[in-house]
Amino acid sequence: FFLMIRRPPRSTQSRSSAASDVYKRQERTERIRKVKELNDDIRYELKQQEKTNSEFHTKTIDEFHHVVSNLEKEMDNRFDHQDKIVDNLSNVVKTIQDTLKVMGSDV
Repeated sequence: FFLMIRRPPRSTQSRSSAASDVYKRQERTERIRKVKELNDDIRYELKQQEKTNSEFHTKTIDEFHHVVSNLEKEMDNRFDHQDKIVDNLSNVVKTIQDTLKVMGSDV
């Protein structure tokens, strides 16, 4: 006659199996915690990057407007200077014409 060793029913776990399940739950809980922590870190870094990008964009636009303003002022100054030169040349031409008329040569 054979002596058969009976297994415990599946609903009842052995001590080693129960300990293994506890360990697995602890591992899973730790992995979930680490994933949440990583997710939080990523969200924080993304917000920081968005803030940095926004500040960079604002500073770049402000600098662009400043450069455009300076260029417009420089162009206005150059046009004013050119206008003065043209006025001076016009006056020189008129003076030469008046002098030639006085001397008897009609231009």
